[in-house]
Amino acid sequence: MAITHPRRVVTGLDAQGRSHWTSDDELVPVQGDPSKGLSIRDVWRIARLPVDLGEDGVPRQFETWPDPAGLSLRMVEVAPEQNYVWERDSRMHASRTVDLVIVISGEIWAYQKDEPKGRLLKPGDVLVQRGTLHAWRNLSDRPCLFACVLVGAAGVE
Repeated sequence: MAITHPRRVVTGLDAQGRSHWTSDDELVPVQGDPSKGLSIRDVWRIARLPVDLGEDGVPRQFETWPDPAGLSLRMVEVAPEQNYVWERDSRMHASRTVDLVIVISGEIWAYQKDEPKGRLLKPGDVLVQRGTLHAWRNLSDRPCLFACVLVGAAGVE
């Protein structure tokens, strides 16, 4: 079940300090190619902590990783593997972030560069990815949707 029309609904305070809706927009893929099995939607970006509640965090352009003092929230959809050869090392990537990954629907295998076995993640599972070389693989027959909070980190080369 692919997500076709996810939304970003944002609240805020008006000039009098009253709560209200500030936006309700459809999230469009900003990275990846849905026709090739990958869709990334950036939801929100915080440049630095602590957060300024008046600051608009709607991403204006795709940035792969947040700054060391910031964070990004994104939704990632990975289609089932069908007609391509998976090469473990060619898909490995790392970032200077701590990634808080929550599987929403479907399932996905997570792999670590120096571990012989992967871990199968299912809805409700949480992965804390801390700057390691890793890869994803969807061996099921339906898309996997996960949310990921990428927290900028130091100490990782």
